[in-house]
Parts: sequence; C-alpha cells; structure tokens
Amino acid sequence: MRIVSLARGFFFLSLVACGFTAEVGALRQDDDAGSRSPPDDASSSSIGDAGSDANDASARKFTVIVGPNEQKLFEPKTLTIRAGDRVEWLFMSSGHTLVAVNGAFCAPDDTSCGSPPTQPRGALYSRTFMTPGTFAYQCSRHSGDNMRGKIIVEP
Repeated sequence: MRIVSLARGFFFLSLVACGFTAEVGALRQDDDAGSRSPPDDASSSSIGDAGSDANDASARKFTVIVGPNEQKLFEPKTLTIRAGDRVEWLFMSSGHTLVAVNGAFCAPDDTSCGSPPTQPRGALYSRTFMTPGTFAYQCSRHSGDNMRGKIIVEP
C-alpha cells in the first residue's frame, strides 16, 4: 500500500487503504491491490462493441467521485480514458443522480433514465466504455448548478 498526500484527508486515506492511488486527476485502483473488483450485475454495463472483452489486461479502472465533501460536483469533471477502460462513479453524498445527457446510461442500472432516482451515500455505479467519443453526463437535480461531467474515450 502506498500513501499519497492529498488535501482530501480522511476520505483519501480511506481510498488508499482500499488500494486506490491518485492518477491524472482521477483515482485508479492498483493492479496489485487485488481485493476489490466491480460487481458483475445490472449496474455494470458497456457502451459500444458488445462482443469486445472488457476484461482485457490493458484495460484500466478509474473512479469519479460524486458530491465530494457535500459539494455539487463530479471529481474529476472531465476524464480522458482509452476504449475498454472502466469508470466507476462513487457517491460520497446522497441526493444526487447520474445520467448521460443523451439518456444512454444512468445510475443505478440504466433504467428510468428519463427520471433517474437519487443515489444514497456509498452507492457505486460502473460502466465500461468500448467506443471512442465524448460522453457527457450530469446530476439531473443539480445540472442548473453546473453539476456536469464528461468522459472522453480515445481509441
């Protein structure tokens, strides 16, 4: 386990203890941490090539924090990844939603994206992005407060 210094204090130390380290404005799980993997259920989805192997050894996992320190924002706001990488959104405060601007995906399980439910603190939503492009998303309750983000997927 590595200890990395950031201003997030206790929250960040909790993530380090779980095997996460800082990487380019996002949080990424160490490959050797091994103790945490996303659930293989309806909340894990893919965009794009359904036949592609999302578990490719070169695929990486990133975490976007939803509502850190009770703020109305996503951290990081913009994340650039490669096709095949997985993004997890970790809800650090309740009362927020996560929905793609075009309605293509939403937490918790890609249903009811027209009026997605708010998520509780500690909820986790994950998605593997297979197709290059820009995927804008927002908290539908706080989009007027500019609680928006985007994932840029490069080939």
